[in-house]
Amino acid sequence: MPESYFQEEVIQALLDGAGGVPVTVGSTTAKGLRDIMDEELLRGDGAVLVGRVVSVVVKTGTFSGLAEGVAITVEGTAYRVIDQHRIEDGALTRVRCALA
Repeated sequence: MPESYFQEEVIQALLDGAGGVPVTVGSTTAKGLRDIMDEELLRGDGAVLVGRVVSVVVKTGTFSGLAEGVAITVEGTAYRVIDQHRIEDGALTRVRCALA
């Protein structure tokens, strides 16, 4: 059972197909929640590099071939997977993407 109300709502929206954008890995397409944010990518010697990062939250286990470097299409745009990690109790996975 999800630990937070947010997670419960997100999972239900993804299962119902009511929310999210199409996400494809290999031959599997499902719904995910896309997010674009500015993130600190590199820091050193008094300089900071900030860049725009695209991520998508999907239900854990939806994409069996999900791994670093794999091609992923989010809302019609081709990306590659930078990394992935489970959120809170593991029911959802956040996938960070870079343009392919």
